[in-house]
Amino acid sequence: MITFVIFTYNEEHRIEKVIKNYQGYGKVVIADGGSTDKTHEIARSNDCEVFIRPKTNHVFVENKEVLDALYEILTTEWVFLGYADEHMSKDTLEKISEVVASNKFDAIKIYRKNYFYGDFCNDSYKSANNRLFKTWAYDFTDNYIHGMGKQTVSDDRIYNLPPQYFIHHFIDCTLDSHLSKINRYTDSEQLAHSNLKSKTSIFYFFYLIIKNLVKNYFFEKGYKTGFAALSLAELTIFYEIVKNIKIYESQHQITDETIDKKNNLHRMEILKDFINTSPVDDKVQKGNLKNGKY
Repeated sequence: MITFVIFTYNEEHRIEKVIKNYQGYGKVVIADGGSTDKTHEIARSNDCEVFIRPKTNHVFVENKEVLDALYEILTTEWVFLGYADEHMSKDTLEKISEVVASNKFDAIKIYRKNYFYGDFCNDSYKSANNRLFKTWAYDFTDNYIHGMGKQTVSDDRIYNLPPQYFIHHFIDCTLDSHLSKINRYTDSEQLAHSNLKSKTSIFYFFYLIIKNLVKNYFFEKGYKTGFAALSLAELTIFYEIVKNIKIYESQHQITDETIDKKNNLHRMEILKDFINTSPVDDKVQKGNLKNGKY
C-alpha cells in the first residue's frame, strides 16, 4: 500500500480535487505548513489525516527534519511525495500500483509534465524524479531545493516508469506570483550553492537561450503550445540568470551598503567642482563628501 503525502499551505481551493485523485489507490496524508484557510477542515471531511510540518529554516519541504517527523506517523512502506498543483491519470495510478505490488523495486522514477497558463506544454520542461519510494530508499540529509534526496539503493531497484505515464503539473501562476516564487527559490539556491563559481560569461547566457529555446521549446515540442511554452522558457532562463547573479553577489560581498560606498566615490568626483572656493568651506565640504553626507 502507498501513502500519498500532499504538501500544502492554504490550499482550500485545490486540495479536495487532489484527495479525490489519489483516494482508492492508497492512504492520503496532508502535510500542512500551518494553513489559515479551510485546508484542514476539507482534508478531514474527506477522511484524510492532517500532519503539521515542523518549522525549519528551509523554504522547501523536502528536507530531513520534515521527512523524519513525517515517517514517524506513516503506516506504509511506500510513500509518494506530492503537491496540491499535481494530478495523476487513472492509468498512471494503476501502473504504479502494479509496480509496487510486484515487490521487485524500491523506488519508481516518474516523469512530470507541465501546464502553463492552463495549456499543456507537451514534453517541454518535463522532469523525472523518484517521487514514489520506500521510506529508506532515499536520504534527505543536506537536500537542496528541487532535490529528492540521495539514492541509497542500487539502480536495478529503481523502476523507470514509461513516459506515457506521468504526473500532470498545473502551474497556477501569473507573472507576478511566478516572480515572487523565483525570488524565494533563488534565495535558497544561493545559500545552497554559495561555494560554486557563479556563471557570468556571456557564452553561458547564450547557452541558456540555446538549451531552453532549442531543446525545450523546439525539440520537446513546446512550440505546439505556443505562447505559454515560450513564456515558460523565458521565465526558466530568467530563473537561472537571477540565481547566478545572487551567487555572484554573495561571493563578492555585494550589498546595498557596499554599492552605496562605491557610488559615493563617483558622487565625490562629480561634486568636487561644486565645492566653494573658501578654504574653510572647502575643507568642511570635502569632509562631508568623504563621510557620504552629500
